[in-house]
Amino acid sequence: MVGQGASVEMLIEDIQVELAGRPYELVQATGQISSDLMVLKNVSTIEVS
Repeated sequence: MVGQGASVEMLIEDIQVELAGRPYELVQATGQISSDLMVLKNVSTIEVS
């Protein structure tokens, strides 16, 4: 559920569940615009031979 009454923590948990098993994770970052910013990070590894 998204809207004014939605819990941000619950929304983040839902996104993390959807990302399970995929090479992505949500990480908290600090930026100039906002002190609480969530970023989608690609955590896949690329092997170079």
